[in-house]
This record gives sequence, C-alpha cells and structure tokens, in this order.
Amino acid sequence: MGALRPHLAFESKQKGRIIMKYYVTRLLRSFMTLMIVITIVFLLMRMMPIEGYFGSSFDKLDAGQIEAKLKNLGLLDPLPVQLKNFYINLLKGDFGQSITYRPKVDITKILGDKLITSLRFGVASLTVSLVLGLSLGILMARYKGKEHAMLWGQMQSLP
Repeated sequence: MGALRPHLAFESKQKGRIIMKYYVTRLLRSFMTLMIVITIVFLLMRMMPIEGYFGSSFDKLDAGQIEAKLKNLGLLDPLPVQLKNFYINLLKGDFGQSITYRPKVDITKILGDKLITSLRFGVASLTVSLVLGLSLGILMARYKGKEHAMLWGQMQSLP
C-alpha cells in the first residue's frame, strides 16, 4: 500500500522540516529575548547609585577607597567593556560575590542554597494549577452551555 502512494513519504519529510524550522526559529527568538532582557537588567543595574555597591559601609569610606573598590569591581571601565566582561563571566557561571547580602560569598552559593526551596514552591504551584485547571476544564466540558459552565470558566481565569 505504501508503494502505491510514494507522495506520503515526501509530505511527511516536508512536515518534519517545517516543524523543525518552526522550533529552531522559536528557539532563536527565545534566545534573543533572553539576551535583550539580560542586557536591560545589566544596564539598569549600572544606573544604580554607587552607594548600593557598598551597603552600609559607604559612609565610612573616603573617595580613594571608593574609587579603588569601583576599579576592582570593573565599574570604572567603559560600558561596552563591562557588558562584554559580564557576558563572559555569565557564560562561565561566575556571578561574582555578594557585596551587601552576604559579603564575600559567591552568588552561585547563595542561589544554590535557595534553589531547593524555589523548586519545591514551583512544583507545588504547578501541581495545584494542573489539578484545578484540569478539574475545572472537565466540569466545563461536562456542563457545556449551562450556567455552571460559565461560573467554572470565570473561576478558571482567576490568577
């Protein structure tokens, strides 16, 4: 039967290419969006007043100490150089050290400590939303066209 319709194999390959092109395009767009967001956050952080880089110790430092610290952090470099260094460190997984939250502790260590808790909350919220969403969807399908379905539809759209 397959020999009688060879065009089906061609159509299947065409669909596969179209789907692959779609996924690659989506992946590239997602990557570009991520890069734009990261760059915007970087630029916003650079607009922060310099006092924020020192925490409560800013008032105790003289101008020379402040300039030395800013130079050590690379904040006196031109903005394109700072952005390049930021992306290079980001690709290495080096997020630097905390200055104010937990001084001189790697950011990756701080994030790692919080990761388990974040994952637990994420899984719990996903479970609750799936159970409620599927249950309300089934009820809406069962009572389609009745007043109950409208109420469940409105409940499903709640955040």
